[in-house]
Amino acid sequence: MMSSFLPKTVWIKIELYDSQMNFIADYSEQLIEKDLNHLEMDTTKDVQRSVKLTLNNITGDFIFNAGANIWIDKRIKLWLGLTIPSTGQIEWIQLGLFALTAPINYHDEKDLKCEITASDKAFYLTNNRGRLTTQTTITQGTPLTTAIQTLAGNFGETMFNFDPDITFTIPSDTTFDIGTNAWKALNDLAALGQCQIWYDRLGYLRLKAINLNDLASYSTVWSFDSTTTTDYFFIGAKRTFDESQLYNQYYTSGYLIISPSGGINPSGGINPSGGVNPSGGVSPSGGISPSGGGSYTIGVVYDILTIDDTVAPWIGSPYSVQKLGYLTKINQNDVTCLSWSDCHNKNKWFCQQYLGFSEDIELYCPPLYILEAGDIVSINDPLSGCSGNYYIYGYTLPLVPKEKETLKLKKLNLVDLDWNSF
Repeated sequence: MMSSFLPKTVWIKIELYDSQMNFIADYSEQLIEKDLNHLEMDTTKDVQRSVKLTLNNITGDFIFNAGANIWIDKRIKLWLGLTIPSTGQIEWIQLGLFALTAPINYHDEKDLKCEITASDKAFYLTNNRGRLTTQTTITQGTPLTTAIQTLAGNFGETMFNFDPDITFTIPSDTTFDIGTNAWKALNDLAALGQCQIWYDRLGYLRLKAINLNDLASYSTVWSFDSTTTTDYFFIGAKRTFDESQLYNQYYTSGYLIISPSGGINPSGGINPSGGVNPSGGVSPSGGISPSGGGSYTIGVVYDILTIDDTVAPWIGSPYSVQKLGYLTKINQNDVTCLSWSDCHNKNKWFCQQYLGFSEDIELYCPPLYILEAGDIVSINDPLSGCSGNYYIYGYTLPLVPKEKETLKLKKLNLVDLDWNSF
């Protein structure tokens, strides 16, 4: 049934811009159709959106060189056009704003062409282009949106599109050292607030709050159902087990501030930058109380939470260490943990986030150009075990007719438990 729902003709348009987004030329007519492939999108990668395009270079206009039109300072807008049957007009859909990277010139007995690799703007925040050249600290209490705008803005980014309901603030001073990859730093900050970050089709840096542990609470933009004869968009699905985020033992260590008399200083904290918090009554320079008291020392406190089949509430658990072996998550020197209770509660939080398994789904369908990374779709396919809501983290979108699209989706299946029972 797929072929009847695929467009008979699609149109591809490629526009070239300089680094300041001044239009240079439309090279659509120079595209070599037989070399058109797929647009790849995968938010788990550094450069998430990429495509290869091939230009006919019979005229010699597409030889790359410093200062030439084909040069690594250029930007590309890629468009896909669909013909509206009722009017015959072409509806254009922008597929991405890309950096022109790694051009290749070919000349042999068959071809004279230029191949361009186009990568989304995360390209400018990775590898040598995205290194922090100064130690950068995001202070406690900074709104997540401000932190990401500031960090990305240091690399020239001005196009932001953040969900308006993001109110998360950075819980403690967070420092990134010289040489840190900027895109990694942005992803680390986004993860603190349970957010996903990516560049969308228009070139905006997106930030969206997505709790993968609670996908059932989100509204969906599309539904696939293999059990009905009226769903012509479901072609097939591959469901893969993923244990990369599964842990059944959790270790967290923190700090104790020991007073001169040997007791624990109840107000003492740890400075996130590594020293002792002076507001806790301890000198940051030498451990001497400003009030003249004796020296304070720092002790270590820790907790280990194990999914043990012999201990409630884990009796009979399919995730126990007896059944699966030890899958241990280590969280050391946590400056937010100043007591055993803090460590235990942090371990329970980790347990809520990681005790379960992840499904990775490849769903095959006719090209659905309206779907984008970050969207939530529902799937009902009993024969593959797919059921419920899934998060789109990537796709492979064909640029030629009569080919199917592959959606890459994820879902977490976590243990539902009374977390106050232990």
